[in-house]
Amino acid sequence: GVTFELFDGIGFDGEVFDTVSRDRPFNIWFGDSWPTGRQTMSVRATFRYTASSTGRHRLCALGFAHAELFVDDEFVCDNSDGFSAGLGLHGGDGYLDLEEGRTYDLRLEHRPRETGQWLCLVDVGIEPAVDTREAGITEAVELAARADTAVVVVGSTSEWESEGGDRESIDLPNGQNELVERVVAANPNTVVVLNCGAPMNLPWLDDVKATLLAWYPGQEGGDAIADVLLGDVEPSGRMPTTWAVDERDTPSFLNYPGEAGTVRYGEGVFVGYRGFDARGVQPRIPFGHGGSYTSFEWGPPTVSGSGTDLAVDVPVTNTGGRAGAEVVQVYVAADEHVVPRPEKELAGFAKAELEPGESGVARVTLRARAFARWDPASSDWTVDAGGYRLLVGASAGDIRAAVAVEI
Repeated sequence: GVTFELFDGIGFDGEVFDTVSRDRPFNIWFGDSWPTGRQTMSVRATFRYTASSTGRHRLCALGFAHAELFVDDEFVCDNSDGFSAGLGLHGGDGYLDLEEGRTYDLRLEHRPRETGQWLCLVDVGIEPAVDTREAGITEAVELAARADTAVVVVGSTSEWESEGGDRESIDLPNGQNELVERVVAANPNTVVVLNCGAPMNLPWLDDVKATLLAWYPGQEGGDAIADVLLGDVEPSGRMPTTWAVDERDTPSFLNYPGEAGTVRYGEGVFVGYRGFDARGVQPRIPFGHGGSYTSFEWGPPTVSGSGTDLAVDVPVTNTGGRAGAEVVQVYVAADEHVVPRPEKELAGFAKAELEPGESGVARVTLRARAFARWDPASSDWTVDAGGYRLLVGASAGDIRAAVAVEI
């Protein structure tokens, strides 16, 4: 049992205006559960914990604002410089040696940072701080060596990437690159499934047979991933982001994390693949990239229409032995720049879903916005007269044809 005492204002000097009991240390006050008439409140959670093992333990203090955790009245940790933990929570770690069978008194004190509060979240985490990483990797290597195919699932969680916080690095957390590298060394027939929400550094990408980016797919993710790995479903998605070879290659590298609490968005419009193009940097995985379980051949593109109302038609044939989908992308490049502009800008795309041996046409329609740039003087989009090239490709790094047009 956990007791939550609610105090009016910032701090615990006043009277307790309400007491709540729960079976675990997580609680949330929001919307209808927010105490009527209270502008701001502080929360003190108290409970007893009996250790199930002897040794080092990791304790976490989590809160929407400032949370401090005490064990037997001794300060253990707070979340002032902690990690983002999802739902607006931030957590902070502390380590303590606990004794099996002994009962400890824990107290979490959570203070808002300012008045006008509208949400309060608190939680406490406790786990044995045993370093099982090496044992886990060793077991994975032994299993992989005996298998025909190894499937390694790696990625991130809300402890490392979440709404309300920036990542400190694009490396896979907690030594997972080492896990992949050692499994691949034991079994070259290795497939990696990435379960994450943002670009990561993948130094092993060229060494594995295949990599499936699953993102955060939700409760049916296991079934969906199995369907794709077994070939029951075509993996026809395309990359909406650019993944770098090295963190220093990212366009924001010299601007983040900034100085004195301020981040300067110095990239301007040269973000993502536009920044890589501008500096001539080759990414590890280009924007728009994607794979297929079949193969395709493209014919030469044709352009119809006039002015800025154009249609780009690309003949596509499925030359493989199974159904699949191909994505044709059209980028626009201005021959002359009135203002600094990216080397190319995505203007449209179309997906052609074809049976084995079937041919079709992927049509990408373009309008004025495909050629426009933002004009600060008029606070509107404007199209500069002149020559443009329509670049047709399978990704930002795989341009297969160019058609010149005059606007």
